[in-house]
Amino acid sequence: MGIRRRLVAIAVGVMVGPGLGRAQPGATPAPAPTASTPTIELHGIIGGSLYGQDAALGPFAGGGAWFVTGVPARDPWSLGGDVRQTRLNLAAVGPPVAGGVTPRGVLELDLFGGPGPGGYGDVSVVPRLRLAYAELRAGRSTLQVGQNTSLVLALVPVTVGHAAYPLSIAAGTIGWRYPGVFALHAVPLGGRRGTLELGVMIARPAWQNPAAAPASDALVSQDAMGIGLGEASGLPQVEVRLKLTRPGLDAFVAGHVHRVDRTGTGATTGPQIDLTVRAAVAGAKLVAGRVTVAGAGYVGQNLAPLLGGLLQFQGPTRGDVREWGGWAQAVVAVGPRTSLGALAGTARLRSSDAAAAELARRHNTVVSALARYQLGGYAVGLEVTRWRTARATDAGVVTLTGDQLMASAMYTF
Repeated sequence: MGIRRRLVAIAVGVMVGPGLGRAQPGATPAPAPTASTPTIELHGIIGGSLYGQDAALGPFAGGGAWFVTGVPARDPWSLGGDVRQTRLNLAAVGPPVAGGVTPRGVLELDLFGGPGPGGYGDVSVVPRLRLAYAELRAGRSTLQVGQNTSLVLALVPVTVGHAAYPLSIAAGTIGWRYPGVFALHAVPLGGRRGTLELGVMIARPAWQNPAAAPASDALVSQDAMGIGLGEASGLPQVEVRLKLTRPGLDAFVAGHVHRVDRTGTGATTGPQIDLTVRAAVAGAKLVAGRVTVAGAGYVGQNLAPLLGGLLQFQGPTRGDVREWGGWAQAVVAVGPRTSLGALAGTARLRSSDAAAAELARRHNTVVSALARYQLGGYAVGLEVTRWRTARATDAGVVTLTGDQLMASAMYTF
């Protein structure tokens, strides 16, 4: 019995009761799957974490921590729990059509959509859309239309409790998810030389999410017509990536560019300054025996739409904010199921640009240690992490320090 038929049988059993849910004598049997029936694939992550931290970490506590937002003067430690990185990925793979082209549809959700309504919303969290795209695959070429991950986000650190928001976000990693068209083509290099893949993304342009700013805050996130200032440019996000995959080595280089029209639609002049978002990214992962070393770095400007800029959007009359960042991680397998890892990463805005734009956060650094035990897809991990965030105040730039101890258990399938 296929997965779809099993799901239908379970649903019927729940709705009508265990007796009626079974086939009755003389009932017409369900039709057998045919060659045109899609194959259903279900993947994901399920689990949770308990954590203690001695500072206010943002933009979310627990598995969504990127930087320090405040430090209590006394009695700093708090204890929390997190299941929000739980993730379900549903894919429907159809039979080949049109001479061997394989269609596929992917939908992925996690639980980082915020708390639910009511007094107990913290344990009734809202699902969040991550991916939703239709795919056609023909030989070594793939075309995806819908929402997918930016091509510049090609490598993230190993973790157990920070899968939804990697620890290198705001500390060396940029990239996000947007609706668009994604084209990939792989070229075999022969033998152990591996495969070279070229990727191109044409996606919806972006600036600050219009819902993140009040409507009265003109030309910060949207124009008078309610159109986002990225979309107002009339030009798409464009990304190009070249990725090499060979035994023991993955490496990539990627670039991103798009335009932001901060006068909005219906105006060509004004005090607002148009911006260009641009970035260059490179990274690699090397596996040598029991040791895996990975890292990536970037340079660019106006990168808040890609989770850069330490998640800060400059005001409409402020100019470019340039920055750079990078991260590195080493993981050593010390036994058949046990591994130890260490991570360091940083993101740094150019001081003069950040000061001119009156941005509060100036640079951020993360260091973390990981101990992981795996039984197949089941993993238990202990992560100790420290963030150091430089923040501008009336008294000058001060450095805030925050620590987190997280124990997690996850099943990946």
